[in-house]
Amino acid sequence: MTRARLIALVSLLMLAGLAVAVVGTDLQARDCSSGIAVTNPATNTKLVADCEALLGLRNTIEGTKHLNWTARKAMADWTGVTVSGTPERVTALDLADRGLDGELSGLLGNLTGLTTLDLGGNALTGRLPSKLELLSLTSVTLPDTFAGCSPPGFTTASGLAACGAPTSTWDLDQGDPLPAGTYEFDGGDYDPTVVFDIPDDSGLMYEGARDIFPPVEGESYGHSTSVMLFRNAEGTMQISIDLGWVGPGNVRFFDNFATVGTASGHTRAEYEAIAKRIYESIWERTE
Repeated sequence: MTRARLIALVSLLMLAGLAVAVVGTDLQARDCSSGIAVTNPATNTKLVADCEALLGLRNTIEGTKHLNWTARKAMADWTGVTVSGTPERVTALDLADRGLDGELSGLLGNLTGLTTLDLGGNALTGRLPSKLELLSLTSVTLPDTFAGCSPPGFTTASGLAACGAPTSTWDLDQGDPLPAGTYEFDGGDYDPTVVFDIPDDSGLMYEGARDIFPPVEGESYGHSTSVMLFRNAEGTMQISIDLGWVGPGNVRFFDNFATVGTASGHTRAEYEAIAKRIYESIWERTE
């Protein structure tokens, strides 16, 4: 059975001003560690991680509805959330018939203590994240509103055909448009093999993989690490996914939006949202 490791820290680098904005869970981490949502956060680190994942998931799953999940409220009082076990983990999500009309995020796959998932009776759309493969559920109920294919273990509940093996990035040609789906990057002997999802209508093209040598503190040279590169059709946005073993991987977005409007029709904010979705979907395959 595979296990999750959070690979990416997402940062947005605007070339014009060289300003850096971090898109991730830093604020959520501080909130979840405040001692309100999670009692004794220093000793309940896994529950803190579950808290962070749920706060991120809330932002995509709600749609036009509202969930009362907040770091200013004890997780025991969060709608549909069951916390149990030793050490404490989120073990059940019962969100049936809540009118939710958003999409699932790959952050749901971070809840590795989850055994029961009920999303029935909602109007959720989009694709099922491949990271759900990491869950060991004993009970799962899903609405029939998802598109695409199903990760292993979810075909019956979703009514969708199995996805099959991810598309290898080594089989992609430079400049190929990336259809929505699941992809796998084999890092070889030095980098991890990671799986990630490309969302619908991303407007991204694959640029290939390159080896770089990032500096290592205390050494005169760096270690080779692989970087996957993506861009939009007009070349105003480049996405770099660093899968190096010398430190936490990252996803960086370089943009030079000199004019309004792009060939894909996406705005700067929409590319940021796509970036975040890719970040949340990344997981490491260890078998």
